[in-house]
Amino acid sequence: MIHKFSTYLVEPEKLIFEQFEDVDKNLNNIYFYLIAKGAVDVFIEDQKKQVKMVDTMRNGEFFGEISMLYGCKRTATIKSGKYTTLAQLSKKSYQDILLEFPDLNIHLKQFIYKYNDRMKRFIMQSI
Repeated sequence: MIHKFSTYLVEPEKLIFEQFEDVDKNLNNIYFYLIAKGAVDVFIEDQKKQVKMVDTMRNGEFFGEISMLYGCKRTATIKSGKYTTLAQLSKKSYQDILLEFPDLNIHLKQFIYKYNDRMKRFIMQSI
C-alpha cells in the first residue's frame, strides 16, 4: 500500500488547500495527506465568517480524507507550520488500494464520523 503514496515537501507557511475549495471530480486534485515529519495548522471559517486556527497536526496525523471520500469541498484550510514532509495519496491510488483492502473505506468513514467540531454540529443542526 505504501508504494501508492508520493512524497510532498512543503516549506513553512505554505497553503496546502483552502476551506470551501472545490475538488476536481475527475480525480486530478483530490489528495489525502499523512504527515511524515513536521506540522500543519488547521483553520476553520465559522458561521460568523471568522477564521480561527483550531488545531496543529503533527507526525502520524492525516487530513484531506473527507473531500477524498465524499468528493465535497474542503472542510478546512491547511497551512504548513514549518518545513513539513507529507505522504500524498491521490483518489485514483486510493481506489486502487480499495481493490485489495475494501474494509479500509469503512474504517476511514468510521473515523470521520467520530469528529466532533463546531462546524459539523452546526451543519447537522441545519439539516
